[in-house]
Amino acid sequence: MKRGKRVLVICLLFVASVYAVRAVIPPPDAVENRTSWHPLSDAKLLIDSSWQSQPGARVLEQSLFDAVLTQIDNANRLIVLDIFLFNDWQGPTPETHRALTSELTHALVAAKSREPSMPIVVITDPVNTLYGGVEPAHIRQIKAAGIHFITTPLVELQDSNPVYSAIWRGLIRPFGNEINQPSVPPPFGHDKVSVRSWLALLNFKANHRKLLITFNDSAAPTTSSQNSDNPALAGWQAIVSSANPHDGSSAHRNVGLQFSGRAVTDLLLTEFRLLALAAGTKNKGIADAASAAIAEIQNVMAMDANSAVGDLSERTPAEPTQRQAEQFANNAMNTAFIRILTETAILDAVLAAIDATNEGDDVNVLMFYLSHRSIVNALTQAADRGVSVRVLLDANKDAFGRSKNGVPNRPVAHELVQAGVQVRWCNTLGEQCHAKVIHTKRGEMQRLILGSGNYTRRNLDNLNLETNVDIQVRGNTQSIARFVNHFNDQWSNEGDRQYSVDYSTFADESFFKRLQYRFLESSGLATF
Repeated sequence: MKRGKRVLVICLLFVASVYAVRAVIPPPDAVENRTSWHPLSDAKLLIDSSWQSQPGARVLEQSLFDAVLTQIDNANRLIVLDIFLFNDWQGPTPETHRALTSELTHALVAAKSREPSMPIVVITDPVNTLYGGVEPAHIRQIKAAGIHFITTPLVELQDSNPVYSAIWRGLIRPFGNEINQPSVPPPFGHDKVSVRSWLALLNFKANHRKLLITFNDSAAPTTSSQNSDNPALAGWQAIVSSANPHDGSSAHRNVGLQFSGRAVTDLLLTEFRLLALAAGTKNKGIADAASAAIAEIQNVMAMDANSAVGDLSERTPAEPTQRQAEQFANNAMNTAFIRILTETAILDAVLAAIDATNEGDDVNVLMFYLSHRSIVNALTQAADRGVSVRVLLDANKDAFGRSKNGVPNRPVAHELVQAGVQVRWCNTLGEQCHAKVIHTKRGEMQRLILGSGNYTRRNLDNLNLETNVDIQVRGNTQSIARFVNHFNDQWSNEGDRQYSVDYSTFADESFFKRLQYRFLESSGLATF
């Protein structure tokens, strides 16, 4: 055998061995967390919405990042922020609504200046450095302020694009990447990057979480009920949402939940596990930053007598069952309970919520990407049982000034409509219908699951990192009532506001797109 062929065979065998080994390695402890149920405390639903008052005239109504900035301004003991897109890059048609990256950077630096001893931890996805190819000015500013900045070590996660990732792990990753080595145009932004940034991008994996945790020890946490529309600014507080502090995303429609109490320290536990994963990675810069953040967070927890969490590294969340959740919620009318879910735990909860419904019940879905076969099948089966299933989808036509072909939502919508599911499209003008929410009503029982997780294989099969909250109640709460009103307004275009359009507007029965969606979803070659 000629030398060239021997080298090729050796490379192929090496890549195949990498693929085989990764296929049997389980996800790390940072993935697929289910926490205990706790009473929902000081909850407020946060909504960023858009509509057209007349064709071509977009109106925005937003509250989410105002709440984020206020919560940061009120923190005095700890800030932990885990966010996917944190940059000012925009597409060929820039959004001009709000410079979210600059606003958030300023708020974090100001908080560190105000409280120099307060640990501030920012965890984000390496897409914001183009996988080590650049270091934007706002990131340099955050680091210079003494804020812990941790880029998620995606290499420690499962591979969502396994065939390509085996090649990347074996033949490309060992060469690393370097800042300011420009050679080709970037996938995002303006500064040229190395080819290795592009090659890292093609793994199609991400830390897609969007959450904020703060602690203020200036006063005891409030004891107001879950129906309070004024969340406490003291004690533990969190926001879990679908929104990115990304200038190009500033006009998107998003939904989040602000809450306080024990569920916040459970949320911190899931982030602590991610930091522990980062602390064990081979990248010394990431490992050192994560280790320092862990030590400072533990110091804060040790000084908080009210947290009842103890050593985060030793605490294992309980595995609650659907029956336990119902027992909690049956204690009293209008008493809501909340837990934290990540990755496949989100999928399990969504399927359980849908499968529990029967004739006369309701399922409402507001979603950016819907492609997971288990959820598509569950929705069609619910419609077969006589459940009222309404699905409001992004038309997948816009992505930061670039056009998209409607995959996966349009072929999925065709399948849903054929099965009797009601489908409408968000009526957007450049922005995206970016929320990820499901609401179910089963007699007196209501459930609301929301957060960062799209309903796709990448988001829900322990590949991306995702965080959602799961709320259950017998009766109603202000948060659930507000979402139902928001969904109904969008569905029916209340007040002469054009939130949505009929299914026929973007209906697409293309066999090729159905085939494309199925192949991309199953193979891992999808960007959704």
